[in-house]
Amino acid sequence: MEQHFLNTELSREVYKKYRRGIKTKECYTNVFFILSKEFSKFQSGEWRVAYGFVSSIDHIFCRHCFILERDGRVIDPTMFASDRDTTERTYFVMKAFEKIEDYISAIDAENGYPSLGRHLLKTEMKAQEWGAKNGYLFIG
Repeated sequence: MEQHFLNTELSREVYKKYRRGIKTKECYTNVFFILSKEFSKFQSGEWRVAYGFVSSIDHIFCRHCFILERDGRVIDPTMFASDRDTTERTYFVMKAFEKIEDYISAIDAENGYPSLGRHLLKTEMKAQEWGAKNGYLFIG
């Protein structure tokens, strides 16, 4: 797993554009909402839905959903829905959906809930093992 970093400017821009639909602590539904508004960017592969972990404190990372740009930078409008400092965030990706259809199928298999807890269970367990071996604690 490799580290990815926040595209602060674009994250803030996306948040401002869609702030009415973005809620604190609802990253999964926020990303789905952004997908519905910026469908062409996801369909073209410019943006991908990503599940992984975001830095919290020290070497502790929390499970999170965000958007991954083609160049590997992260768009995370959820971070701007709270009052927390968002400029120094590190991300690890455990799953980035290459195709929208695969993402929608995964949500459908989870009865419409976008956290994908069951769908990503094995992937998340492997990520947590990797984190433990490399000095990170992945939770959530």
